[in-house]
Amino acid sequence: MDKTQLAKWKEEIEMELAEVEKQLTVIEKERAALKAQLGAVRTLLSPTEEITAIENYEVRDLVGAFIADLKVNGWSVRKHAGKIRSYDANRGGQSVELWIIFSKFHEVSERYWFGVNPDHLENRNGGVILLLGTHKKYICLPFTKLQEMLERSKNTITGKKFVVREKSGQVELQPAGIGGKWINVTEYLNEEGLKRIGIN
Repeated sequence: MDKTQLAKWKEEIEMELAEVEKQLTVIEKERAALKAQLGAVRTLLSPTEEITAIENYEVRDLVGAFIADLKVNGWSVRKHAGKIRSYDANRGGQSVELWIIFSKFHEVSERYWFGVNPDHLENRNGGVILLLGTHKKYICLPFTKLQEMLERSKNTITGKKFVVREKSGQVELQPAGIGGKWINVTEYLNEEGLKRIGIN
């Protein structure tokens, strides 16, 4: 068969696949929005019975929406087995490991609360993505950088805890148990942060 014709078919199929993936992304976002609306209605109907289930939906849908955004930019994303929200993102022979962690904004403390097991941060290519209440606002820290930031923080049964706050136009991180020291992580916010962990 003529190689020119095969190359043309390949290009047509790739374009068609890209269009389908865009449509899937739109559908995924619409799904997330509808589930959020449904969650709000369920809360109003029966707050004590529904609140836990809604939070689980929220985390899954926001992580899904974040992954959908990566797919629009040509990344294929595969989840690892296990409880950690760990993924492999691949594009053009490039592979990056991602941990995606979500936190709601806690109005009383005016912070986002997170925790990781620092033993799992060593010798990894990629980083940790901290979703700040939405899939559109996040911090991306290389594994080694987060490990360095948490080096002196207090250990707990479930790992090392830290908080994130927004103050005076900056985003800051504070490891738990080391006093009032805040680390400016604004340079790791959104697209700039993605570049620092190998996603561009």
